[in-house]
Amino acid sequence: MAPEDGAGGGTPPGGTPPTPGAAPPGETKPPAAGDPPGAGDPPAGPYRPEGLPDHLFGKSDKETVDALFKAFNGYRTAESQRAEKFGIIPKDIAGYKANLADDLKPYVPELDKDPVYNNFQKRAAELGITDKQFDGLVNGFFKDTIALGGVEKPYDAEAEREALIPQAEMADPAERAREVDRRSRDAIAYMDVLTTRGLDPASADMVKGMLDTAAGIKLVEYFRNQARETQPSLQGNATGVTREDLQKRTADPRNDPRDPKYDQAFATETSRLYRQVLGSAPRA
Repeated sequence: MAPEDGAGGGTPPGGTPPTPGAAPPGETKPPAAGDPPGAGDPPAGPYRPEGLPDHLFGKSDKETVDALFKAFNGYRTAESQRAEKFGIIPKDIAGYKANLADDLKPYVPELDKDPVYNNFQKRAAELGITDKQFDGLVNGFFKDTIALGGVEKPYDAEAEREALIPQAEMADPAERAREVDRRSRDAIAYMDVLTTRGLDPASADMVKGMLDTAAGIKLVEYFRNQARETQPSLQGNATGVTREDLQKRTADPRNDPRDPKYDQAFATETSRLYRQVLGSAPRA
């Protein structure tokens, strides 16, 4: 029979049986032996992840989140500004593309095939520089190299004609072009003559490579005039070519259509020199 005052371990009417060892309602169970201090208490203060700096830790979870968002947003803004100023780092070498300034493009018409530029791309990818830094580096390099004469100036035929025969001296463009061509061919013929006199053919070819320029033509004409002062030309011709020179040139197999070495341009020039010096073409 249960005690009349309800004391003891009975179950209250309509209640839940008490858990063995649990503290009675309204009381706090004392910590068991060996538990750390406060083990049974709720956490004190807001949550703080391990390693969170002091300046980001707030007095509440909300303050902490607000501080973290502010820091992240500041970083994101700074990164955006940095990328706008310095560019981004491409994923691979294909991402490194330079846009040369207009005044540099004529000097490097096929930039993508230029070995120096290709090496720049490789080094940029290895060093991890940004695309804008790469563009500035390439433009700066070619600008300085061109200024120092490290890259040849683009060929300009009209500028070369003007340098050889100014428009003020010969206004008709067609006539001037023909005269420049004649002087160029004369210079080439003279170099051929010099090879028959012992000039190394490789040296002659080097000079011939300059004879599409005013400077090259003027150089050959100068030396030809110097030679003419010490050796009178036949019949007062202006080529500096002698009868002996013509004989040697005629013996060249490039004049003979039956020879495998036949060169029509060379043969035509031989005939022109004959007519200019002797007044008639060579006999076949």
